[in-house]
Amino acid sequence: MTRHTAFRGFGSRLALLGAVALFAVAALAQNSGKPGEGYENGNYIYQGSFEFGYRFVDTKSAANVYDTFVNQQQGPRLLEQTLSLRSRNHAGALFDNLFFSSFGWGGDPDNAGRLRVSKNKWYNFNYNFRRDQNFWDFNLLANPLNPTSTLVQVNNSPHLFNTKRRMYDASLIIAPQSPVRLRLGYTRNRSEGPSLSSIHEGTDTAIFQNWSTTLDAYQIGVDVRLLPRTNISYDQFLQYYKGDTSWQDNSFGFQLAGGIPVDAGIVENLTANQPCAAPVSGAPPTYNPACNGIFGYQRTTPLRNSYPTEQLTVQSNYFRRLDISARVSYSGADAKVSNFSEVFAGLATRTRQRVSDVTVANGANFPASSKRIVANADLGVTIRVTDKLRLIDTLRFSNFRIPGSSDLLSTSFFGATLLSTPNVFDPATCPPPFTAATCPQHSSSSGADIITSHLFTFLRQRALVNTIEAEYDFSHHFSGHLGFRYENRDINHDFELVQDQTFFPSLPNRGACAGIALNPDGSCSVVTLDGETNPIPIHGYSTLFGFTLRPADSLRVNFDTEFYSGDNTSTRITPRQSQHYKARVSYRPERWINVSGSMNLLEARNNVSDILHKEHNRNFGFAVNANPNERFGFDLGYNYDNIFSTTNICFVSSTPPPGLASCGTTFLTGISTYTNRVNYAYGAIMVKPIKRVTASLGYDLVSTAGNTLILTPTQGTLGPLAFNYHRPSASVAFDLARGVTFNTRWGYYGYNEKSDPGTLVPGRDFHSNQATLSLRYAF
Repeated sequence: MTRHTAFRGFGSRLALLGAVALFAVAALAQNSGKPGEGYENGNYIYQGSFEFGYRFVDTKSAANVYDTFVNQQQGPRLLEQTLSLRSRNHAGALFDNLFFSSFGWGGDPDNAGRLRVSKNKWYNFNYNFRRDQNFWDFNLLANPLNPTSTLVQVNNSPHLFNTKRRMYDASLIIAPQSPVRLRLGYTRNRSEGPSLSSIHEGTDTAIFQNWSTTLDAYQIGVDVRLLPRTNISYDQFLQYYKGDTSWQDNSFGFQLAGGIPVDAGIVENLTANQPCAAPVSGAPPTYNPACNGIFGYQRTTPLRNSYPTEQLTVQSNYFRRLDISARVSYSGADAKVSNFSEVFAGLATRTRQRVSDVTVANGANFPASSKRIVANADLGVTIRVTDKLRLIDTLRFSNFRIPGSSDLLSTSFFGATLLSTPNVFDPATCPPPFTAATCPQHSSSSGADIITSHLFTFLRQRALVNTIEAEYDFSHHFSGHLGFRYENRDINHDFELVQDQTFFPSLPNRGACAGIALNPDGSCSVVTLDGETNPIPIHGYSTLFGFTLRPADSLRVNFDTEFYSGDNTSTRITPRQSQHYKARVSYRPERWINVSGSMNLLEARNNVSDILHKEHNRNFGFAVNANPNERFGFDLGYNYDNIFSTTNICFVSSTPPPGLASCGTTFLTGISTYTNRVNYAYGAIMVKPIKRVTASLGYDLVSTAGNTLILTPTQGTLGPLAFNYHRPSASVAFDLARGVTFNTRWGYYGYNEKSDPGTLVPGRDFHSNQATLSLRYAF
């Protein structure tokens, strides 16, 4: 058995062994002791619990959106389980402490198991297993929202996901309490399953995406604590990534004359010739061979990435008034596409492309490869000048470089319709004047027949950020800090693209060969060069201020603010100026009640004349938690989030709104706005009317109201910008006997959009009732 196979099966076997051990302990343990206090057996104290039950689910309307949001299905479940073994005198044979817990087994989308084992002064071992089933089909995303028709109606997201991710983490510390200790770790993250993507080859087409990625990470580290109050750590991280996702067209819902299957794509816009003006005619319905369509598409891009990292960390308060923390790391990653293949067969009517094949260029070692070289350093120094005054300086330096290249060979064949022959150019069958039926059937918009591309890219960023602050305790009840942050970043992005292009007859003087002399065989060859250097220097300055107020032991107020100003940005929506305010209040008037409130305000803008970007994010919230006695308690909270942004954009529209200016040959400029206001409220109450009965009632509500610029006429729905999401719940627990509890739980999920769902059938609204009956045993 290989190492990876062993780890994959270990999670399920671990859960089974834990459950068997738990039942065995419950059966063999003595009947002494109180529930939750455990049982003694030899040198160990045993404690544990398990809860087994059955969930009933009744879902109405959009089941795919319910699975996206909740995805809890009906069936038996091991809801939770724990097992603890503790040595009474640290004299266990193999271990002093063992703790195992798990939840979600039996079919829940998320389940996990955790094992902790330790032996005093010898080792600490931790193992975690997590499984996540990611079903995602919010059918508004990437959906062309075609009008209701008999041709193409897309009711699911063209980017649907139904993948499973399994995560394994293991760590071992040897001699954890000694001056020199060794740390070992291993992580595996495996994600696989069916999903969808889309491509644009003449028309947008949904593609089956067989998702497959694997990350294996190893760690070895050592901690040295030979000096008082000083720790020096060295770590070596090794990460290996494999991406084996592939793409293939499996959607052939139409037929040409003669029964030839064809994919018409997912977009129906007949006025824009997508797939064309008249796609289907006749009886039985026959697809028009002059339309955009696909006979087949397949792409494989196996990616291999290795990412070793070295890190040295020092933490010390050896000197009474000086604290030092420092970290230096260096990594050099290699990413290679070991093979690349993209094959298309069909028709793109604008260029008459019938077949294309993209693969590695002749003589190239890899179709694409890159490196990522990163150096980081952090230094933090705290000087306690007096018992009240502290000076803190934090310096951060980072520098990464990513050189990359690709060498690809593209071959294309052309034809007038889906039924025409994509001829190969041969002077013997295509003599001058190159008008024979056996010649390639180009148009003036056809691309090159053969392209050898050599792309060289280089991305670099060097950043230095220094923050200096002074903290002063004016009194026991009031302290404040004042600081300044300086940022210097240099970003540089260079690329150079060299293409060796060959244009065959007919019409060889097209595209990049316009006006170029022809070869003796009637073809045209040209080498094109394109490149760009884009340096972006950024200098930023921030003023920091904050205070902590404690007028009484029961009341605490924290406030922080930052004012930032920069002279450049790396993206259009990156702010040049911003103000950030944060405040939190905590009040505990009595031991059994706690009241808290928070505020988080961000105001930002990029006022360059052709951008005019403004944004804000304003968040307010409060929470109340009260437990006056063991028979009554409640939680109450509310949170409000207001998000807004506006930015100048350039776009293309076949029916442009009036009064818009031009920002290019075929582009229009306008104002893109986005608003979203989110209200979240929750409440829960717990009562214990009699000794053996505990009841609870809760309610969660998310309500949003927002708007954004919509350029597509058919997209009238606001989707997730305007909806209500209700989640009431209730439960009753009955203590039947010592350590035995019968639980009943009810939950409701109701998602309702405030705008018309449009042409999608079904819409996205759903409601679901859940009931869970379970039995819990604790010892």
